[in-house]
Amino acid sequence: MLNETQKDIINDAIAQLLAGQYKAITGNILVYENIFDESPQQVLREKPCTICAKGALFASKIRLFNNITPLQASNVIPDHAGVFTYSGESLLAEFAPEQLSEIEALFERAAYFFLRDVIGDRAFELANFSRRYLPDDEFSRMMWILLRFRKNGGKKFNLKNTNTGVTNFSRFDIQKGKFV
Repeated sequence: MLNETQKDIINDAIAQLLAGQYKAITGNILVYENIFDESPQQVLREKPCTICAKGALFASKIRLFNNITPLQASNVIPDHAGVFTYSGESLLAEFAPEQLSEIEALFERAAYFFLRDVIGDRAFELANFSRRYLPDDEFSRMMWILLRFRKNGGKKFNLKNTNTGVTNFSRFDIQKGKFV
């Protein structure tokens, strides 16, 4: 069962994807252009960014709770060009490593070694399921993952049900939580 913080983060990530603030791209954890004196919260509220599935959750955590600075967040380090990147560790207060690894394997369609360290051979099963049954379009794939994760209460993804449902999310109403 998801707690209220998890639901808020997931709902915000879905809303930002639908609004075009998050552009889903595999391999781009979280990248946005930054003016050095702007806070990550301000930038993520005002400017679009390219993002992977875990990055979407992290960016929404920043947007909603306004409690992370670049120096406080694990592995969020500004480089010389003012670009911030992120890896999943700062989400561990809200999500279990297994949950984040499942989301990552489905979105990236890969069984990276760090995922296998957490969820074992299930990383291969998730990556293969994603390649076979989920849309190639990264936006639709991320939407499916986040919506399904929310629907199943954060439990393991059911790989036996290959009927993945609607993959065109242009008619999805975030307020109602369903297609209109």
